[in-house]
Parts: sequence; C-alpha cells; structure tokens
Amino acid sequence: MKTLLLLLCTTFLALGISGNANAASITLYATDDAGVTDAFPNSTYNSGLFNIRETAFDLWFLYTKFDLSSIPDGSIIDSASLSIYLVGYSFTPGEPGRTWDVHYVSGDSWNETSITWNTRPAEDSMSLGSGYMYRQGTSTANLGTPDFSADLLDDTLSLMLRVRPPRSGNTNSLSGYFNTASLSLDYTAVPIPGAVWLLGSGLVGLVGYRKKFKKS
Repeated sequence: MKTLLLLLCTTFLALGISGNANAASITLYATDDAGVTDAFPNSTYNSGLFNIRETAFDLWFLYTKFDLSSIPDGSIIDSASLSIYLVGYSFTPGEPGRTWDVHYVSGDSWNETSITWNTRPAEDSMSLGSGYMYRQGTSTANLGTPDFSADLLDDTLSLMLRVRPPRSGNTNSLSGYFNTASLSLDYTAVPIPGAVWLLGSGLVGLVGYRKKFKKS
C-alpha cells in the first residue's frame, strides 16, 4: 500500500514540477508580403510602395507572413504587436483615414510572388487590432493576446492589413514600403514534455504494481 501511495505521489508531483515557465520576447520580420486589389484581380504587387485603400471603385489589401519556428509549440502569447513603415495617406474629410486594421488569416499556402485578389486566402472578419498613422514613419498596431496556437504548430502566421472602411462613396488610403513589416511577441514557453514523461513512468509503475499484487 505504501508503494502504491508513493507512486501516486510521484505522478502528481511530476505535474507540479514539470519545469518553470520561461518568459521571452522576440521580433520577427515578414518572410512574405504582397498587395492585392479587386481592380486588378489577377495581379500581384510586392515591391516599392504598397497601398491599403478602400474607395467606391476599388479595395487594396496587404498580406504578410511570418516564420514562427523559433517559438516553442504550446507557448502562450502574452502580448503581440505589428509594425509597418507608412509614408502617405489620403482620405475624405470626416473619415478615419489614418487608421488601419489587422486581420488574422488561417490559410498560409500563399506566397508573395503569386498571390492575387482571386487566389488570396480568406481573413477573419473581426480585427485583431488597429494602428494609426500620426506621421511618416513606423506605425504600430497592438494585437493584444491573440491565440496563435495553431500557427505555432505549423510554424507559420499570416495576417492581412486594410484601412478602416469608410462610409459608402468615400475614400481611405494609406501607403508604405514593402519589406518593413515586423511582429513583436512576448510569450511564455511552458515545458510540458518532461511532465508527460514522468506521468507515464508513474502510471507504468502503478500497472506493474497491480499485476504483482494480483499474483501474490
């Protein structure tokens, strides 16, 4: 009986001392970024200046992709922000023309040399966060504490940027440079494998003890 209690205590202790959570910060730079527009639905834009724009005549989105392989699977994202270099704006008076939104994209199969409006992956309708262009330079959107667990598993994260939609018939437009998007993450890595291993060892020992007890 004492041996059984010892095995159970060891198993539960393993869950409690599986390892200390490790807090870390990292800044990642986009591996791919490209612009698409419904005005030219079969064209790709990936050099020079990009536009994120919405008018009565066209829509322009910017897609960005990041490599998450340097972050351990199962990590918890404590905070996230996306930054990009903006150089100009144009909007109808009364519209939030300097505001831009970030949307999560679940599909990662696109690349910056072939994505078009017709082939772009769908984005979530709800924004992760928004940024504001005060002047020419780096503009940052706070993304809060997003759930990127699925993206950590496949090591890839895709995001889409667009301007805040104006009222019907009005214009919002921002422009910036390609290859300037960066993603800053604060995360906590929790070392789970050690706990799982110890738990399995404890259960195997428990099964062995029960078999021995039955034979006796």
